[in-house]
Amino acid sequence: MYRILKRPKSRKHSQNSAVRYIFILCVILLSTMPVASPLELQLGMPNVCADQEMSMLGARQPCVQTFTRMVKVWKQGCTNHRWCMGYERRTAYYTAYRQRYSVDLNTVYKCCPGWTQRSEEMGCLHRACGANTCFNGGRCSETGDQICQCPLGFKGTRCQYDVNECDAGAGGCEGYCCNTIGSYYCKCSEGRRLGPDGRTCHDVNECEELNGGCQQMCVNTPGSHHCECSEGFRMHADGRTCIAVTSCSVLNGGCEHKCVDMGNNHYKCECRKNYQLKRDGRHCELRDPCDERNGGCAQLCLSEDGVVQCSCRPGFTLAGDAKNCEDIDECSSGRAKCSHGCVNVLGSFSCVCHPGFELGADGKQCYRIEMEIVNSCEKNNGGCSHHCEHTTNGPLCSCNRGYQLGPDRRTCVDSDECGSGESCCSHFCRNYPGGYECSCRAGHRLNPDGCGCDALYGRDVEEDEEEEEEDEEEDEEEQLEVHRLPDLLFRNAPQLLQYTAALHSRYEIDDDDDDDDNGENEKESEMQRDRRGELRLDSHIGTVKCASDD
Repeated sequence: MYRILKRPKSRKHSQNSAVRYIFILCVILLSTMPVASPLELQLGMPNVCADQEMSMLGARQPCVQTFTRMVKVWKQGCTNHRWCMGYERRTAYYTAYRQRYSVDLNTVYKCCPGWTQRSEEMGCLHRACGANTCFNGGRCSETGDQICQCPLGFKGTRCQYDVNECDAGAGGCEGYCCNTIGSYYCKCSEGRRLGPDGRTCHDVNECEELNGGCQQMCVNTPGSHHCECSEGFRMHADGRTCIAVTSCSVLNGGCEHKCVDMGNNHYKCECRKNYQLKRDGRHCELRDPCDERNGGCAQLCLSEDGVVQCSCRPGFTLAGDAKNCEDIDECSSGRAKCSHGCVNVLGSFSCVCHPGFELGADGKQCYRIEMEIVNSCEKNNGGCSHHCEHTTNGPLCSCNRGYQLGPDRRTCVDSDECGSGESCCSHFCRNYPGGYECSCRAGHRLNPDGCGCDALYGRDVEEDEEEEEEDEEEDEEEQLEVHRLPDLLFRNAPQLLQYTAALHSRYEIDDDDDDDDNGENEKESEMQRDRRGELRLDSHIGTVKCASDD
């Protein structure tokens, strides 16, 4: 807005000033009016196209924020006080700014693709066609309104659009027209095929290939086909298979031998004796008796016209029952023809050679082995612990008495005669490496044979102990029991433990026949007791002597 200031002057001066102000006002108005520049493109000019340009505009947007705080205040009416201090919640407001962006679309006018503007021309009057101007194989056009010359199947100023040939008369196709990028093709419906011209359609005779899938008759129709059955049959639900209407009454149901009517239009085929159905369920073939339990043959079974004939594998001969097979003894019959020895096996045989010979490649002839005989026991005793004997098969180990060969057949291990029961001991047996030793219980002495045990006083101590146990059972109620031995008095029965108690008495023995042997037996017993450290009781009262090895 412009304000014109006036002040009182002369009339002439006032007129000049008014004209001056009017001129200034016209200049200002003319300057504000839009005037089109010849360089600025506008819609309606030749080859000028409208385009949309997008721009981002940023602006500050105010945003009111709040926050709360606690402040101290003085209050009235407090208890025992006229004034007191308290806290109140106060909310404060302030203004903040954030950057906000918006999308602005502006319409601008430019030269259409393929055209350009020169100097101050009103519009785009000059062609500008380059290598990348035309698409889909189009070429630049020097004349005409089109910038590009498009190939067949494309259109547009730059050949950027496909031509849908199916829009005009279905592309000349008798069936279906299928458009593609830059072209098209024709297609026929099911049951018809495309002709040589690529446009017309011809009917396909489906019955020419596999009878159209029909079991009996195939009837071709335009674009399709259907199956039919002969007289006496009806069509199955699948539209291809034919089922006999009266089953076995028509052509024996298709069975080669017997047809059995099951009712409800169902039947089955059966074969005569010694025949079986084929996989088609209608025809019959001769049953092979060898398929069932091998025809009763032990090994091989052959059948001819339903008759079984058994045979055997090589090395066997047919038995008298014409079914089982017996082994042929090639060695006794002379068929083996082995040069040295022959060993018969089930169904075959094998030749063996004498020591110093080896079997040849034919498995029958034997050839002498030319080699230096080395004593296998010379080195490290053949690996044997005790004795080694050289044989053709290598060292043969053996052990001393009281030892036996281990699992490796070379090492000798001790034989526990006591544990295995091989010892001859009557009472006790103690094993040691290579042998064992017998000993006797208390009141006995070892027999000169080293095995048996003899009682020292003609009566077995065990029998005495049994009698004493019986006496103890009878006198269980007595707390004190006195036991007597010759010249000794015991309050309780003496415990012999594992010692041998031998009593040397001065009293004579009633048996006169043993008088001569008593002296020798006593000396021999004393020597054995001394060696074993046994307890010896003398007949004098109060005298107890111990014999030891010391």
